[in-house]
Amino acid sequence: MSELELGSERPGPLSRVTASRLDALPRGLAAALAARDALISDVRGHGKRVFVTADTPAGKLFARYSDDPDDVAVFAHEAEARRIVGTRGLLRAPLVLDDGEGWLLEQALVSERIRGSHAIDTAVAAVSRLIELQLPRGPHAGDTPRATGRLQRRIQVAFSPLPVADLAAAGRILAESGLPLQQSHGDFFPDNLLLANAALWVVDWARAAERPAGYDLMQLWTALERADDKERIFDSALELVGVARRAQLEALRYAVVVETALRLLDEGPESKPEATRLLALLPELRPRD
Repeated sequence: MSELELGSERPGPLSRVTASRLDALPRGLAAALAARDALISDVRGHGKRVFVTADTPAGKLFARYSDDPDDVAVFAHEAEARRIVGTRGLLRAPLVLDDGEGWLLEQALVSERIRGSHAIDTAVAAVSRLIELQLPRGPHAGDTPRATGRLQRRIQVAFSPLPVADLAAAGRILAESGLPLQQSHGDFFPDNLLLANAALWVVDWARAAERPAGYDLMQLWTALERADDKERIFDSALELVGVARRAQLEALRYAVVVETALRLLDEGPESKPEATRLLALLPELRPRD
């Protein structure tokens, strides 16, 4: 199957940019798909990245590729992190079937919603395993929601619904939480968490680094809808960090809510309702002196 034939299998209308880039699949990725008798069923573009879903006799595959030179390091790190995480236990990473410069081919998974006691307990158990791993620091580990200078960032926040005082307080807490530093995924939101086969499969490790204990679970806390799920994950995180550190964990939760709201505001109008929901929590979550 040629690169053109692979591209011609896409169904329905695609953006011109995505369609032209699909026709220009990296040769290694095209060969890897062809070797597996792949039939492309879906294509999505996001920025300079293209995401491809394909059907094969052995099951669904998922591929990503990019023409951004910076993504070469990101994809190479992703493949290495997933090899370390592995495909056994309660913490897993989808199997990397093949990879090359600027592309990665993996096993596709269908995820359940992270909702209910079993899902929360699985996520907590996965984090308990994650903090024991020795992972290479991710190429985006130091990214902040806004890649601008401190003054420019404060000016932007001043014209957003996020109070500048909260931004400053959150920054101090994240820098000096008092909680021990542990291995962290750093982007522990449902889009990167696949609940399947009684395990949590985690993807997108580009922000992997050491962070205050409980950071990943507090990120997931921000995305949970049900009050009992939020309570369960906070109580579980408290058990992991130690009940004597409740005030520090509560402060970390507040800081992560601020950080997440800022990220959502940066993503554009489509994320504003979720950011607004988090901002409404700040009066209750602000640490009290």
